[in-house]
Amino acid sequence: KVSADALSINRINLLEHDRNSISTSEASAKFNNFICRHSMNSKEKIIPIGHNVSLDIKFIKSYLMSSAEWEKHFSYRKMDCHSVAMFLGFSGFLPKYDSYSLKTLAEHYGLQTDGMHEARKDVQITTELFKLMSNKLKELK
Repeated sequence: KVSADALSINRINLLEHDRNSISTSEASAKFNNFICRHSMNSKEKIIPIGHNVSLDIKFIKSYLMSSAEWEKHFSYRKMDCHSVAMFLGFSGFLPKYDSYSLKTLAEHYGLQTDGMHEARKDVQITTELFKLMSNKLKELK
């Protein structure tokens, strides 16, 4: 169930969303085709990377791909930007924030946050954050 607050925070206009959206079955087919093309026929499993990536995985398994199909293509390992940020915060390499949300981290690193909560923009920000935090860890050598 979607709340009015969630729609407002994520700036989702339901009428526009309905005009531009695709069905769950079409999204599932597109996702599965994409994964099959990029997983080297399951010879090397994909390690999912994201911000609170467990939530994304749960969503994918609920709506886009069966758990059995997921396990053919994806490793049980995962890399979570949120966990890395919390580690850096608790270790003193990032400020201690009440929340290590994607927006908080993007603002900390001076990244553009316009368009956040749209999948493409969130992926771009997460990718950039991983690079920046990785570089921070490399400085520790």
